[in-house]
Amino acid sequence: MYKIFIVDDEEYVIKSLIKSIQKIQSGFEVVYTSNNSINAHDAILKTMPDLVFTDIRMPGMNGLELIKSVKEVLPGTIFIVISGYAEFVYAQKAMNYGAIGYCLKPFDDSEITDLLKKAKGMLDMSNSQPEEPDLISLIEEPNDKSGPVINQYFADKGIDISKKVVIAASMGYKQLAFEKNVKHVHIKTGNAKHLYFFQYSGESDIRQLFSGKLHDGIKGIGISGSFNTIDGIKNNIEEATSLGYQYFITGKHSLYFKPQTDNSHIDGLLRKLEKNISNPDIFEVNKTLTEVRTIVANGRLNVKQAMKIYNYFISLSNNLDCEYYGEYIYSIEELCSAFKDVNAMLMQLESMLLDASSKKRGDMKDEIKNKYFLKILDYVNLNFHSEISIQSLGKIFSINPSYISQLFRKEVSMTFTDYITKLRVEYACSLLHSTKYTIEDIANKCGYSDYFYFIRVFKKSTGVTPGQFRKS
Repeated sequence: MYKIFIVDDEEYVIKSLIKSIQKIQSGFEVVYTSNNSINAHDAILKTMPDLVFTDIRMPGMNGLELIKSVKEVLPGTIFIVISGYAEFVYAQKAMNYGAIGYCLKPFDDSEITDLLKKAKGMLDMSNSQPEEPDLISLIEEPNDKSGPVINQYFADKGIDISKKVVIAASMGYKQLAFEKNVKHVHIKTGNAKHLYFFQYSGESDIRQLFSGKLHDGIKGIGISGSFNTIDGIKNNIEEATSLGYQYFITGKHSLYFKPQTDNSHIDGLLRKLEKNISNPDIFEVNKTLTEVRTIVANGRLNVKQAMKIYNYFISLSNNLDCEYYGEYIYSIEELCSAFKDVNAMLMQLESMLLDASSKKRGDMKDEIKNKYFLKILDYVNLNFHSEISIQSLGKIFSINPSYISQLFRKEVSMTFTDYITKLRVEYACSLLHSTKYTIEDIANKCGYSDYFYFIRVFKKSTGVTPGQFRKS
């Protein structure tokens, strides 16, 4: 059954169209509606319907703008325009934006029937195309057949892995468009993460290729080093992805190559933090944090190092005599979701040191009561599949995030991260057994926009990959 999303600012129009569709045995089902075009835009990107009926004239974002914006991210989504006679010219223009037809108000059942038949034919044809290999799983969980399959797939796209290949990791919802003569392989690895593989011909050519691509929808693009073997793919994906997130450090939407700088000072600082974990001194730790700020200001820190620094401070907090209980962060994406930028992260670490200092002076006050925890738990149980963190809970309930973390340890005998992972994995298991959703769809529904990370978390919790669990 194909999914339909209806967008119209008049409720009676939506109800009328639903009634017409329900009369027709078309293989479609209306599962989403919205009378707000701006909200509908975000909902369409999240729910990924097969077919969208949209009005032309709506406040905020008109139908033409909606079609154009969605098509940039979900090019396979089919659109049909809802139009009045006075808007006929707009309806014709919508066809140029990618709509397959329009239906006039008031609705005619035969007209709706013809449009649904046309849409179903297009969707059936699309689904009957030869299934492409699951490159994500082949790269993440390689086996004896992975190499030949990957090599052949890339060769079919005009990329020879035995020659120099480079990976670009783009951070943003929009898929990048290239000229037809630019041979490349595209893999979507998350809601806002895309990988592009190119034959490497030099840094200047790469810069030219991405000239003008850093628009508002793209936060950063990381470029890996070149490689020429299957074994090099996984490491270079991680390198490109890490570089793509460098906007978190610099605050700039830019193209990032691997820096040719000496990191020995930063490595020494990380070793100093590690040594301080077992016997921390607040004054010395604060001096180290000041050094980190200097390195950030000079642009010499990368996002992986920022994650290490954060987790070192969380370890330190467990040994400092304070009330701060932070949660470890296990992925770059999680770090970039938890904080606006590296400076926001450093501000929280400074807050931790202030808490520890207050405790030493004996003026730490516990103003939070445990009666709030049940409300927090109810919220988490209902929203675990959304973007949720200790920091976001702190803002919602106006409670110190460290105290929320402490309550999780005390009340449910596990960390917040372990608790939400447990909920997400249990939900993923039920979806794998009871639905035919793809692994990518299930990852999204469980709150993981990074499919690689979802596979790792699932395997760590269950001992098998999602694909193996589904087959069992």
